[in-house]
Amino acid sequence: DILWRSNLYNNRFKSPSYYKALKKRHDRYWAHVNKRLSPAEQPERTHPDVPQAGAENPFKSTKTEPCILCANNIPIDYKNTRLLSQFISPFTGSILNNRATGLCLEKQLEVSRAIKMARHAALMPSVHKDTSFYNDYVITDDSKFN
Repeated sequence: DILWRSNLYNNRFKSPSYYKALKKRHDRYWAHVNKRLSPAEQPERTHPDVPQAGAENPFKSTKTEPCILCANNIPIDYKNTRLLSQFISPFTGSILNNRATGLCLEKQLEVSRAIKMARHAALMPSVHKDTSFYNDYVITDDSKFN
């Protein structure tokens, strides 16, 4: 009980020299954060994973050739379903992205708009079924609904 009330176990009553030494250790440890350095005074980043200042973007595309539609100057029309069907997945009927088609962004947007217009005008199906699956069995009995 006496030890409990003494300075050995109670951390609130430590000597001033302890706090002075504690502040000195704290300031020495956080010195790199407390410095207000200008950008010119910042230490050099030498870690290999940190990008260096002034380095080129490694993810920048070096592709300079135009897409197939831009190179041949092919107009995109919603009535040209043969052209538009090449940009649709044969399994799901969904519109393929420009990484799969190889189109530039402008032509990809034009193609996707034209496909949506053709679907709205009923020139193209919105759901595509591959011809190899046409003779599959039917799960529901249609005679119940007629």
